[in-house]
Amino acid sequence: NRPTKRTTNTIMFSYTPLQGAALVAGHSTLTRVFVSFGLRTAQFLFKGNEKALEPFENNSYIKELQKAQINESEYAGLIVAMLLFFATKETTDETVALGTSLAVTGQIGYVWARTALGYPAIPAISMALIRYGGLGLLSYSLYQMAF
Repeated sequence: NRPTKRTTNTIMFSYTPLQGAALVAGHSTLTRVFVSFGLRTAQFLFKGNEKALEPFENNSYIKELQKAQINESEYAGLIVAMLLFFATKETTDETVALGTSLAVTGQIGYVWARTALGYPAIPAISMALIRYGGLGLLSYSLYQMAF
């Protein structure tokens, strides 16, 4: 038996623009809730008890998580807006497909690489560069559609 020809997109972590928008929006919500309830609940519960709050305030993991969440929120809106635009146009352009996959993978990967390893760490920087590459491809596709 000969293998059948593959008819699906062969890009690893391939997402449609709508799937990508849903993933980034969901991830953005998750990180915001995680930081808000995880950290701020502890701050509320131990308010006035500086000794109990000390492990939360001086924890490098928590500080990196907060910084990563802020960075994530800076890019999430732009990525979701672009992906929803391409989803409404039902584009099948390969540049959009690759840009979507890179932007989504870089966006989600950056947060957790930075949280786990700190910054500057090669995985976090790599994920940021992947995200920038995806945004560049999406911007290029948008420019081509506009002009």
